[in-house]
Amino acid sequence: MNNHREMPEVAWSPIQCRTRQQDRTGEHLAHQGLERFNPSSRVEKLPAGKVKRQEQPMFPGNLFAIIKTQDNWAALPATRDISRVVSGCGQKSLTSMINRAGAHFAAF
Repeated sequence: MNNHREMPEVAWSPIQCRTRQQDRTGEHLAHQGLERFNPSSRVEKLPAGKVKRQEQPMFPGNLFAIIKTQDNWAALPATRDISRVVSGCGQKSLTSMINRAGAHFAAF
């Protein structure tokens, strides 16, 4: 019995980063030739009574990358600021997570 699963040709993989390092981790992934996605939304805050608009990540500490080949997987553990790669999550899971987060942020 072969327990080795075939990798899908294209899959979005959630990547957990060090705290507040999504942008820098995304740059490292781009240098490796990986397509990445770091969803954010514009929020308004009222510090000291003044309206402040800023971009806020939908999934703080996480971003997503398309892992196409086994070679890309092999390079990930050595990538700076990556805490772990969550495997077994495909396009449907990513879409579902983004839709739920979008609905959450739309409520504000």
